[in-house]
Amino acid sequence: MSSLNLSLSNLNSGKIRTLATRTLDGIRAIGGAKTQNEDEDGNVLVRIFNKVNKFGAGVSGFLLNAIGGGLLWTFTGIMTQVQMGVRYLWNFNWNATDAELDQQYATYMTMLAGTLGGTIG
Repeated sequence: MSSLNLSLSNLNSGKIRTLATRTLDGIRAIGGAKTQNEDEDGNVLVRIFNKVNKFGAGVSGFLLNAIGGGLLWTFTGIMTQVQMGVRYLWNFNWNATDAELDQQYATYMTMLAGTLGGTIG
């Protein structure tokens, strides 16, 4: 049975600890720690301004991408909207009676109820 000989100078843990803490004695020491509210210059306002700008850029970029994707205007799309508007005005019944308007309203509400029923059910 052989004995185990350990030498403190041959252990790697001391060397690793010395390299990690950069002190000769290998004791962990935290020096020069900054507070959370200070940046390298110690200016709290600059740090807050940078955080607000970073947050604002993220939110505005998201909104522009979300809204901008739905607003793709092409010549064909614009002309289609113009044509539909002109056709609606051309076929509009300017002399409609109240009974006809009530009937048209009831028809649209029935169509809306059918669409909602199809969506929900």
